[in-house]
Amino acid sequence: MKNNILLIEDDHSQAFLTRMAIDDSKQACQVHHINNGGEAIEFLRRESQNHRSAVLPNLILLDLNMPGLPGCDVLIKIKEDKNLKVIPVVIVSTSEDEDDVKFSYGRGASGYIYKSMSVDKFFSDIKACILYWFGAVALSRNSA
Repeated sequence: MKNNILLIEDDHSQAFLTRMAIDDSKQACQVHHINNGGEAIEFLRRESQNHRSAVLPNLILLDLNMPGLPGCDVLIKIKEDKNLKVIPVVIVSTSEDEDDVKFSYGRGASGYIYKSMSVDKFFSDIKACILYWFGAVALSRNSA
């Protein structure tokens, strides 16, 4: 069974690197990439015609700093929704601001990864995240 990941990232080069790291983890993962927070919420709630048959992810990788609906607001919406709040959300951000980290955990994030400037470190961090969530812990198989 494939693991479903929702990658919410506005920077296409970061999304590409994240997908490469996920592929390199050797876990069976299907990645759905959405580049803005508003569409991500529509996808998760299956609100638009394009997303009616969307499969809910087992894991969400969320960038905090996005135009439009920022990641912090996306996190709040996910964790306040009774159908979505069980999905682990890992923040993947360039922000090393302690307030962002505290806010994220305080609002229910399951993890916080800094986007390292080193591609090797970034790959290593994403692979470790994927191996943890899909190799070491039990996740809900969201089919609702």
